[in-house]
Amino acid sequence: MNIKEKQKVMKLRSEGLGYKKIANELNISINTIKSFCRNNYLTSEYVDSKTCCKECGRELNQAEHMKVRQFCGPKCKQAWWNQHRNQAKRTILEEYICPNCEKTFHAYARDNRKYCSRTCYINARFKQGGNRE
Repeated sequence: MNIKEKQKVMKLRSEGLGYKKIANELNISINTIKSFCRNNYLTSEYVDSKTCCKECGRELNQAEHMKVRQFCGPKCKQAWWNQHRNQAKRTILEEYICPNCEKTFHAYARDNRKYCSRTCYINARFKQGGNRE
C-alpha cells in the first residue's frame, strides 16, 4: 500500500467503515486492510450499548459474545409475552386424529404427536389393554 492508500484507509476507518467496505472501495485485499488497521491501532473498540428489560425497564448486564438479553428474568419475560402475544412467531397448526377418542385436534407439528391430551394417552396406554392390576 502506498501513502495515499494508507491515509484513505485511516480516513474511512475513522468514519466508521468496516474492513470489507474499505477493501471493496480501494480494491485492496481485506486481509491487507485488517493487518494495516491492527498495526496502526485502528480497530474498533467494543461498544457497550446499554440495554434495558422490555417489561420493567431495568438495565441489563450483557456478557460479551453471548446472546443479547431482552428481559431481566422469567417473570418479566412471561408478563411481556402475555401482553404481546400477537408478536410471537408461531408455526402453522396441523390437524391430527386422536387414536383413542378419534376426535380431530389442532396442535403444533411434532414428529411423535398422537393423542389430543394426556388423559387420552393414559387411557390408550394403560386402560385399553385390559385390567392389568
